[in-house]
Amino acid sequence: PLYREMGHGQLGIASGGSDGKVGDWGKVVTNEQRFWTKVEKTDGCWLWKGTVSRDWYGQFWISGGHIYAHRYAFELLVGPIPKSKCLDHLCRVRACVNPHHLEVVTIQENIQRGELWKVSRSKTHCPRGHPYDGKNTYRWNKERQCRTCARERARDGQRARQDRHG
Repeated sequence: PLYREMGHGQLGIASGGSDGKVGDWGKVVTNEQRFWTKVEKTDGCWLWKGTVSRDWYGQFWISGGHIYAHRYAFELLVGPIPKSKCLDHLCRVRACVNPHHLEVVTIQENIQRGELWKVSRSKTHCPRGHPYDGKNTYRWNKERQCRTCARERARDGQRARQDRHG
C-alpha cells in the first residue's frame, strides 16, 4: 500500500480504484501498525520483510529517515537502549526483530562477537533467515549467496522502476 504523512506519527493508507490509480485516503495507520505489516513471525526469528541496508539489517522509515528495524522493535517492546550500548543478534540473523533474540551489549563486545561469527563457516541460513541449501545457494565472488534474496532484490528493483515510470 501507499502511505501519506498525516502528522503526529500517523500515516494515511491509500486505497486504489479499479483503474489501479490512487483513490481516496482510507483509515489512519500508526507507525507501529505499519511496522508490524513488515514482520513475519516464526517460531524463532521474527523476520523483517521491509527494506534492508547493504549489510542486511532491516530498515524502517520513520520521522523522515531510516532507523534499524530491530532497534525499533526492541524499544517498542522492551524499552530504551542506553546511548553507550548497542544490540547484538544472538540468533545471528540480522533481519530478525524478535526482542528475545537481542541483547544489549557494549559496542566493543558486539564487535568481538561479530568477528568470531565471521570466522565461522557453519552458517546454515542467510542474513534474512533463508536456508543455505543446494537449491537456494549459489556462489558469487567466492561467497555463498541466497537465491531467494536475489529474487526479492530483483523483484523490488523491478517494482521501483515501474513506480518511477508510472
